Amino acid sequence: MRITFWLISLFGAASALALFASTNDGTVSIFYPPYRIDMSLNLVLVTLFGLFGLIYLAARAVLALLALPERARDWRAVRHETALRSSLMNGLIQLQAGRFTRARRSALAALTSEANLSAIRPGDTQSAHMRLLAHLLAAHSAHALRDDTERDAHVQGALALAQKLRIDDGQEAVLLRAANWALSARDLPAARGWLDQLSSGASRRTAALRLRLKLDRESSRSIQALETARLLSKHKAFTSLQARSLIQALVLESIDACHDKDALLQIWAELNEAETAMPQIPCRAASRWLALGGDGEKALSWLAPLWLRWSGNPATLEDSHKAQLAQAIDAALSHAQALADWLSQLEGAHKRWPADPRIAYLTAMACFYSTLWGKAQQMLERSLPRLTDTALKVRGWQALAELAQKQGDAERATQALQTAFGLGVADRWQAVAADKPGP
Repeated sequence: MRITFWLISLFGAASALALFASTNDGTVSIFYPPYRIDMSLNLVLVTLFGLFGLIYLAARAVLALLALPERARDWRAVRHETALRSSLMNGLIQLQAGRFTRARRSALAALTSEANLSAIRPGDTQSAHMRLLAHLLAAHSAHALRDDTERDAHVQGALALAQKLRIDDGQEAVLLRAANWALSARDLPAARGWLDQLSSGASRRTAALRLRLKLDRESSRSIQALETARLLSKHKAFTSLQARSLIQALVLESIDACHDKDALLQIWAELNEAETAMPQIPCRAASRWLALGGDGEKALSWLAPLWLRWSGNPATLEDSHKAQLAQAIDAALSHAQALADWLSQLEGAHKRWPADPRIAYLTAMACFYSTLWGKAQQMLERSLPRLTDTALKVRGWQALAELAQKQGDAERATQALQTAFGLGVADRWQAVAADKPGP
């Protein structure tokens, strides 16, 4: 449609011009004494238009001639930019394909092309970003090839470029990659140094927190790793099951790393309700507290919420957790002074759940520590055959041996000790057989 309108306009203009020229009788006289030149107006107009066109074409030719150097520079720049992009893409593909030597060669070719491009277009921001990417690509390839010297050189080059041009995202990318490479090389001080250079905002991102968590775990800094794991859990970096398992493992490591009671009390005070509800944590904390010379009352206070869950409904705890809790309560009862409250709780739980052998055992041991020896002996003799936990059975037979000694029955005490010893030896042999590789 547009072409049609143009043709109609062109024919209209030609018709108007033809009508004007055919009926135009005007003349133009040029006086140049003693001469006079008469020309028709049509000729003068045609000559003027022709002269204008000639001057215009000459001017365009001169401008095109003067622009040849600039066009040559643009052509060279486009050629180097095309080579730069091609080298970067090839390098990334080769890196993902595991061809690290080719990837490094492509990265170096990209750096060469970028240097040529910068010489033609100085101050090009896009070119600087490509140079930063080429440095990272070369550093990654060098790291894969175990060339630490070249890797560090490219890292420093990329970092200097990012700092010079104030490319914040580029600087953070370099620091994170350098920290990751240092961790993979087990260079923990270098990895910590790279991570410490991150800004406060970048250091709280999921990628940085994952590296920080790995670094803290490699450095055996369980408390710092626990704080990082909590942040990652808030950021939904793990599934709920993964987060629970990781936090539990870190809390247990922190508890085991305590060498005095004050440190253990500080760690326990920093735990939240969800963490103290994990069965392994209060059991391990109570055992560690007793090992450090703590009193049994404090250990029992840590175990009390878990015991209330057990005594309220034994089905809320797994069998392995109930075994751990029973051992922890038994150890805490042996170090406690006032047992009246716990004895009444245990007796009440035994009445509600008479078929639970662990509750019966704990009630018997509470009677034993409260010097209710006759009742303790009767309950131990009834509960021990039903127990499946070797540690509890060994401790129960030892208690029976002590009771027999108090009663002056040396033969029965010897038999109880032999039974306890046999159970312990059998348990050790089973553990050895389980760890021993098959044929």
